[in-house]
Amino acid sequence: MSRLSRLGFIPPQLPSLTDQPPEEANWIHEVKHDGYRTILVIERGSARAYTRNGHDWSDRYLGIIAAARKLPCRTAILDGDGVGLTGRQRIGA
Repeated sequence: MSRLSRLGFIPPQLPSLTDQPPEEANWIHEVKHDGYRTILVIERGSARAYTRNGHDWSDRYLGIIAAARKLPCRTAILDGDGVGLTGRQRIGA
């Protein structure tokens, strides 16, 4: 009998606001874009998108869900911001 896992929402890794990025070599930082925090869960050919509070927004991220299904992985949990960028302005996606 095989055990099949069932991945779901996990709380996001929330950033800490600071005045300056750390200078030590073991730290990384990123530019903050205004977007929607999203937990993308990929498992067994399906994908779901959750908000930072665990609400399922898969129906609002149809393009991202379709692209996630094509990733060459069996399972993955991606934690990041959904951001739409246009030529002259930034919009939340």
